[in-house]
Amino acid sequence: MSEISIIVPVYNAVAYLRKSLDSIVNQSYRDIEFIFVDDGSCDDSLAILKEYEAADKRVTVLHQENRGAGAARNYGMSVAGGKYLLFLDCDDIFETSMVEKMHSRAETDDTDVLVCRSDLFDCATGERSDASWSVRREYLPPQEVFASTDIRKNFFEVFVWWPWDKLYRKKFLDEVNLRFQELSSTNDLFFVCAIVLMAKRISVLDEVLVHHRTGDTNSISNSREKSWDNFLCALEALETFLRNKGLYDRFRRDFINYVLNFSLWHLDTLTGDSYCCLYDALRNTWFKKFGVASQNKEFWYNSNSYNRMREIMEKDLTHDLLDKINELKRSYAGMTAEKEKLTEKNEKYAEEITQLNEKYTGEITRLNKKYAEENSFLAAERDNLISVNSALVNSRSFRIGRGITYLPRKLRDTFLK
Repeated sequence: MSEISIIVPVYNAVAYLRKSLDSIVNQSYRDIEFIFVDDGSCDDSLAILKEYEAADKRVTVLHQENRGAGAARNYGMSVAGGKYLLFLDCDDIFETSMVEKMHSRAETDDTDVLVCRSDLFDCATGERSDASWSVRREYLPPQEVFASTDIRKNFFEVFVWWPWDKLYRKKFLDEVNLRFQELSSTNDLFFVCAIVLMAKRISVLDEVLVHHRTGDTNSISNSREKSWDNFLCALEALETFLRNKGLYDRFRRDFINYVLNFSLWHLDTLTGDSYCCLYDALRNTWFKKFGVASQNKEFWYNSNSYNRMREIMEKDLTHDLLDKINELKRSYAGMTAEKEKLTEKNEKYAEEITQLNEKYTGEITRLNKKYAEENSFLAAERDNLISVNSALVNSRSFRIGRGITYLPRKLRDTFLK
């Protein structure tokens, strides 16, 4: 029986699979079972997984028809035997010390859930960026180990509800008996959030151990245009869970604030028909269903979110789109005016550069001519001096003088020796 089970759902990940898996199987901590679940890939991902299975006896490869990452994680969880579980993604990169550090901390703090930090890297440029917002320390209680109910404000904004930056005690997961939702997107929100809500011992390892890939146009997180309402299903399940566990009143204000912020984020990152569908759904159904529309201004942690919600409730989709069109027109007009200003500046600078070029080109030409004339004069002077010197050396007077001064020069040279 391994100490830790690492479950990795895989779907059409050939482009980056090996690099990610290498960071997983080469962990410094060795007592691990790796459960790779192929979710019906139609590329060579399954063949690559089989290579790792053949090379490392700790690797088990499972296969299912395409049902999504949530179903794949559930399948892996059903066969996992470790004391702790990690749900890692097949496109991220993990520090090779991640498991060792998290296991050590989980054992020391006796945690149900341990959270580490992460950063982001763009798969196109390779550049990394900060993700300190994934753990909001300003909302955490002062003690190192805490329960969800110890977080006094904004519980749902303390962490991001993705699964791969958290180590879970399997015994605790078995007791809570929850599963990932089988949704096309946002299939992890309900499971992860509900687990942390139930946890009595939570701790944070304040170190970046995960490098989360962004910029992949094929990733599940970029398929929300087709599954624009999945996050609402997740929020609905989470509200039901809170009510069933008697936690809704305790977390009511935090939850409704989170519903609004999360809904606005989805709305602002969607386009086309998906935007229209979500706008109407929020305005006509969900803001009322979740109690968002009935709260006064003092209820909200973020006044900007409240103002945006009021605009949505007061304007139907047609007027919202007209406002967006007018905003785009104003933006276009502003950019056009700015372009004209820049064009005028460029023309002015081009004219100044031309004038400077003409000025300095003429000055350079004048100086070159002056120096050429001076060089010509000096060359003539040199030639004249050479001619005079040659005439002097070859003259009769010079030869007579050399003969008369021969003896004195000889005596001088002898004396100097």
